[in-house]
Amino acid sequence: MAVPTTASATTTTMNDIPDVILSNIFASISDTRTQNSFSLVNRKFLTLERATRTSLTLRGNTRDLYMVPTCFISVTDLDLSLLSPWGHSLLAFLAPSDPLLLAHRLGVEFPLVRSLTVYARSPSTFQIMLLQWPRLSRVKLVRWHQRPSSPHLGANFVSLFEHCKGLTCLDLSNFYYWTEDLPSILQVYSDFSKSLTCLDLLTVSLTDGFKAHEIQAITAACANLTKFLVACMFDPSYLGFIGDETLLAIVANCPKLSVLHLVDTSSLGNTRNDPEDEGCTGEDARISITGLVDFFLRLPLLEELVLCVCKNVRDSAVALEALNSRCPRLKMLRLEHFHGICMAVESQLDGVALCSGL
Repeated sequence: MAVPTTASATTTTMNDIPDVILSNIFASISDTRTQNSFSLVNRKFLTLERATRTSLTLRGNTRDLYMVPTCFISVTDLDLSLLSPWGHSLLAFLAPSDPLLLAHRLGVEFPLVRSLTVYARSPSTFQIMLLQWPRLSRVKLVRWHQRPSSPHLGANFVSLFEHCKGLTCLDLSNFYYWTEDLPSILQVYSDFSKSLTCLDLLTVSLTDGFKAHEIQAITAACANLTKFLVACMFDPSYLGFIGDETLLAIVANCPKLSVLHLVDTSSLGNTRNDPEDEGCTGEDARISITGLVDFFLRLPLLEELVLCVCKNVRDSAVALEALNSRCPRLKMLRLEHFHGICMAVESQLDGVALCSGL
């Protein structure tokens, strides 16, 4: 027998969710593939996803201005480093009558940008692109081509330092330059240097890394750093190697550090260690246990520490005890070629600890 039916029941779908709630959902998704999948559901999802996306990487030919998207109104993190012709100045293939055309178009379509990644083969890129976003807080420079010749050290960075007064984060990890360029220009533009809280100099293209006196000059100029990553050299056979003096200078100059990465340039390559060497190298680093203890004692805010020394640091158990007791916020630790971490109960650990005041 047929069951009598009343008025047809309404069906609730995703389209019935208020746009405000959907916008919050889309804004909380950071994975690009997931964002793109949402945008393919229907036109409403496409519009909301495009309007809430905050991070975007542009690809394509710089001459095709009509291809610049107009729907990403909320983008704050913009990556222009993959635009083609790759490696050339962004304006190299535009009409010479209007060299600001591309920069102006990008500034209009992405007015909220605070974080910019750009392939900067020449300083002219700074002069043109940075004017569109005077309130940038983070800049990442990319360049694998040869550094332009200039009679003045640091000339590559002048435009950046002059136009980005409020910059707090500078990433040079994928930027080819000379290590001599940076200390001098940071000292000249002292107000800019003092505003920096994050400085990434973990540049893989550097062969010898930053020398000790350069690191001391950089940290002295950037006294408010909370995050400092740098490629350097711990090998005592090289001039400017990193030892106790440099470690103590870093923490004395930058007492607010919470993230510190000191990485020997030899560890940035793909070299394979000898499986028979038991983790030891042919030479010891010039880092003493007393120096390490003093180093850790001055880092009370430390949350992340990487020390890739690539030379032996022996009998480090006492120093690591100091690290454990004096850096309670530590969440991530990476050490390379630190030896003597585990010691027998009846060893000299207690006597050494007492002498160190731990």
